[in-house]
Amino acid sequence: GTTTTGKVILWDIAKNKLVDEMISNRSIFQGGEVRQVAFTPDGKIAIACGCGKSGGLACSRGEIIHWSVMASRLWGPPVPTHTGEPVRLAVSSTGTHLASASTPPNILGGDARILLWDLRTETWIEKACDIANRGFMESGAEVYLSDL
Repeated sequence: GTTTTGKVILWDIAKNKLVDEMISNRSIFQGGEVRQVAFTPDGKIAIACGCGKSGGLACSRGEIIHWSVMASRLWGPPVPTHTGEPVRLAVSSTGTHLASASTPPNILGGDARILLWDLRTETWIEKACDIANRGFMESGAEVYLSDL
């Protein structure tokens, strides 16, 4: 479902208690709408999508955020996705890929695409090292990847 408060509340059903409030006290997404939340199979990362930038009545840039459940914080900045608002997310059963879907252009300014994202940490480390033109140091893992 969606929320217009900009909050996603994590609730422990077995213990009947609040675990965490993602995006609490402010909205990451413009207008505050969180369209969908999906979790990795291990439950460590919650992924949410919404509109990052509005253009008139429609969304002109969708975004996805990654929330570290263990550290109770955003894991990196919002990632631009569709030219319109992403409305659906699905994480693969292995936790290695994420699919995001947008609406058609005549509904909420969507781009009618389904995008497939690689969630493997190794892939992103390799890409970052290629961009920086240097290798990954193990000390960086403690700083940047400690809550994964």
